[in-house]
Amino acid sequence: MLDTVTEKLGYSIPFYAKEGKAVKRALKMGFTPDQFIACWDKMKMFSFWKGKWLPLAKVTENLGEFVAGRLEEANVGQKRVRAKPDQARRRPITYISGAEIPP
Repeated sequence: MLDTVTEKLGYSIPFYAKEGKAVKRALKMGFTPDQFIACWDKMKMFSFWKGKWLPLAKVTENLGEFVAGRLEEANVGQKRVRAKPDQARRRPITYISGAEIPP
């Protein structure tokens, strides 16, 4: 699988040992090499990964969604950020301990 990815990239894989561990992990989870390569190809087509190195650990993380048919560009490579609460809704500080209470 690493040789296939190397051929498609046209250059050697950086961090070869680390990427090899990700491939071994995918195989131990029961995925086939064809599924792994197909997932890599699909993720590489996403605009987020064009022109960037796609770590094989990321492919392993998303392999389950790919096999289930739920892998979409919207949920790959983007951080999910919780919305901050509206500042107007926060209560202002009305009392500071040790200070005199205003009339």
